[in-house]
Amino acid sequence: MSDQQHLDVEWDAPQIREWFIELPTQEQARRGVMESLALARLIDCTDAAAVRETFEWGQMIFIMGWPVPPLGFVADIGQSVFDRSWDALDAVSPSACWPPSLRQQYEEFWLRRLWTDRGFQRAAAFLRRLSPDERKRGIAFLSSYLAFRLRMRRLLFVPYVLTQMLQPSELSQALQQARDWLQQPQFMNELHATYAHAMQAARSLPELIAPTILAAIEDRSALSDMLTLAATRELRRAVSRLLDRIPAASPRTKPEAPDLLSPLRTEASYPTGGYGEITTRGTWESLLWSQLAFMEQQQPDLFDIKWLRGELYYYSRDENYLWRQRRMYVFVLAPDLMTARFKDRHTPHQRMILVLAIVAAIIQRLLDWLAGDRLQFRIIWPGTPDNPQPLANEQNWLQVLLRPLCEQGIVQCEAWPQWEPGRIRDLSRDWPVYGVMMTIAETAPLPPEGAWWIFQLKGKQPLLKDRHGVMRGGETDDTADPLSPWASVLDQLLQAWW
Repeated sequence: MSDQQHLDVEWDAPQIREWFIELPTQEQARRGVMESLALARLIDCTDAAAVRETFEWGQMIFIMGWPVPPLGFVADIGQSVFDRSWDALDAVSPSACWPPSLRQQYEEFWLRRLWTDRGFQRAAAFLRRLSPDERKRGIAFLSSYLAFRLRMRRLLFVPYVLTQMLQPSELSQALQQARDWLQQPQFMNELHATYAHAMQAARSLPELIAPTILAAIEDRSALSDMLTLAATRELRRAVSRLLDRIPAASPRTKPEAPDLLSPLRTEASYPTGGYGEITTRGTWESLLWSQLAFMEQQQPDLFDIKWLRGELYYYSRDENYLWRQRRMYVFVLAPDLMTARFKDRHTPHQRMILVLAIVAAIIQRLLDWLAGDRLQFRIIWPGTPDNPQPLANEQNWLQVLLRPLCEQGIVQCEAWPQWEPGRIRDLSRDWPVYGVMMTIAETAPLPPEGAWWIFQLKGKQPLLKDRHGVMRGGETDDTADPLSPWASVLDQLLQAWW
């Protein structure tokens, strides 16, 4: 199963009535919450501090918009994130509410697998580095996600019940009442059936956490609201689909460089030291002699194939990091793109999502192709006098997707009150600037400095023009593949900027 199918199955499942344990009244809700908490294996359900912490995680699940799984399940996930697993399992006595066979299945098929799963340990290690508030949101998301993976029935009750039970007096009263409730449980049979069904699902799972979900946790989009999570998910899908439609390898020869007003500077003069490492990029003078062994009489031989794929080995000088080309790429997203928040009938994504995916795909591919150069990316979001930030949501989504690059200073997002081409002159003094204006209008004011292109979204058809308005790409009209015009524009722009 592919990552995309994996993600669709997890989040698009219908939440039918059989998926919930209904707790309609306040008394039933308090009782159901405490009964579900009694099935926790890593905490003592009479420990007020541990119970309060679990209630806070459950409350956060409500705030994030997800249905709440059984609280005992949430408690075990949270304790496992804090790496309080192996010792707690031996230290905490199991509740009398557990049937022996079901408890053994839960410990063997779920808890021990959870503690040895690479994906969960990676997510837990990341959550432990976050602030307490972000960690709470991360545990809430992870608990809800894993409950969906196991097809667990969730508790359906009024959120105010947990808020009320978090008060010290109400919490102590609930702990006292729990002793009587557990003597004659009302919802325990449904909870046992839920756990038994979940253990059957756990045995058939190939992996607990999909790579796309790990990426959402690590870029913190999973810790945001549901809108940001859904938007970044669609954005990742769009980027992946566009990159799959263009060549992954860089062109062997660079196109003729455009006339730039600013000089193409290097970090320092050409190094004079010896050789320090082996790389797959270089000139014929630095080619390893051993690579000549791939030459054969039959043409094309293995040497030709490796040269085309960029797999030949070259010597690299030890000061090679001192002479890297500087390149700055500027994306300007015009405020009229607000009207692009529209999904065409046969297109899998909104037009605006595809525009953002073009930006993210270019950044990702150029960083792969030009790994030896010093690159900077500026994403400018100009406003209007009436609306200073018309694309605020889109800016937030792209920043979430590119968070690691933003933290390293490679990508910078700037909100301008209005588009001022003259401000680009300050950027182009020490950097050669390659820019693209992304707009719906036929023409747009462009800076005189640098090599600039116009990405025009004409209806559902993306077009690529040079600064003089000459068409350069995007004229493909493939009804069988609605993403073909977008991939064509992406490929043309990469070829021009490579």
